[in-house]
Amino acid sequence: MDRLVFQSQNPGAAIQLLEGFLQGADDIPIWYKLARLKMMVGEDMCARAILRNIVQKMPEPHILDVIAAKVPFGRPLVFDESKIVYFGIPKAGSSTIKDALLVSQGRERRGELSHFHTRQWARSVPFAELETKYKDYYSFTVVRHPIARIRSYWTKNIRESRSLVDESRGREVFLGLSTMPEYDEILMKFRHYRAVFRDFQHHTDALPGFIGRKPSRLTQVFGMSGVGEAIAEIEKRTGQTIGFSQSMKSAGRPDISDETKQLEEKVLTQFYSEEMSLGLGDHK
Repeated sequence: MDRLVFQSQNPGAAIQLLEGFLQGADDIPIWYKLARLKMMVGEDMCARAILRNIVQKMPEPHILDVIAAKVPFGRPLVFDESKIVYFGIPKAGSSTIKDALLVSQGRERRGELSHFHTRQWARSVPFAELETKYKDYYSFTVVRHPIARIRSYWTKNIRESRSLVDESRGREVFLGLSTMPEYDEILMKFRHYRAVFRDFQHHTDALPGFIGRKPSRLTQVFGMSGVGEAIAEIEKRTGQTIGFSQSMKSAGRPDISDETKQLEEKVLTQFYSEEMSLGLGDHK
């Protein structure tokens, strides 16, 4: 299957192969691969139906698959001893907060790798349980304006870290998309990039998928200027001295012309309309 997708760049043939296999078997990993391929070719409804059937059976589902399935739970980090629940959002100070949480547990800071080193505390939490089972926990997140998140993602991940190049196994072009695109290009082909690249999808998912459609269930929602306050809360609730240390810094920002700003407004305002209507912060 990988050869068909990455070498031949023919997801349609890979879909036929997997569908043929599933005629005589019921295998969650194969269903998962099929869902991902369906998403690549734009069959979102089919992909969602598959994911809804399997995501809660997966031992450690990734939050992007939970969001794609549109099921009402998140994948926060949960610390029962200190009663802390943290919902991490990509490009919104998440590596800095996760580093702070690692220090609070007597671990070393891991910078960009903090996401991998905090996985042991990840847990599937139905959003409704924030009002019941986790009512006495301090639940929080850090939010950032979606346009600022996209700009940061393009600069740090796509251009500097070459995340799409890595995902496509070193290719300059994958399924018709440049893996080192200019900023305007990801805006013009925003939904196509989301369909093809998992990394792009994960970093551009809207906030309601991460924290639910009722932000008031959380104890506190910080903007980017409140990252230091969030770390102070972690210190208070764990009794550990942590201090502020920013984990990920970008070397630059995209050049934003008036035409690019208009394109951002046209593409991103529509995509993130629900997020903005929930008042999840206007922190650029």
